[in-house]
Formats: sequence, C-alpha cells, structure tokens
Amino acid sequence: MVTFLVLGIVIAAIIIVFAIQNPATVFITFIAWQLKCSLAIALLFMFILGAIFSLLLVLPVIIRKKLIASKLENKIREMENKIEKIKST
Repeated sequence: MVTFLVLGIVIAAIIIVFAIQNPATVFITFIAWQLKCSLAIALLFMFILGAIFSLLLVLPVIIRKKLIASKLENKIREMENKIEKIKST
C-alpha cells in the first residue's frame, strides 16, 4: 500500500513538473471536433483515459479471481466444520 502511495506521489510530481515546463498550446482534431488546449492537459487526459481502459480490461479478471477465492473460502469452512464433527464423534 505504501509503495502505491509513493509511486502515485512520484507520478504526480512528474506530471506537475511537465505541466510547468510545457505551457505550449496544441490543437487536437478528432473527426469533426477541434479542441485547443494545453499540451499538459491533453497528455493528462490521455493518461487518465488509458488508465480507465486498462482498468476496464483487467476488471473481469479481478472479479473472477475474487469469486473463485470466495468459493474456495466457503469450501474451506465446510471442510473445517466436517473435521470438527469427525473430531467430536
């Protein structure tokens, strides 16, 4: 947990330094839309968009693994109960 916090602070610091050193304005064109914004804001938006897409791709795997872990924990409890019943007889 501390590692992720430190990593987050380092990434935030890098982004802040980048934004301060690159105040240039860029034009972004996508299909029929045109947008004029700071280079740092455009890159930050793309970074966030990439993180969201990555999370969406990994989310099904995380959910599946949590469901499997939950089922295995239930099975362990059942087996522990059976062991206790056998010991008590």
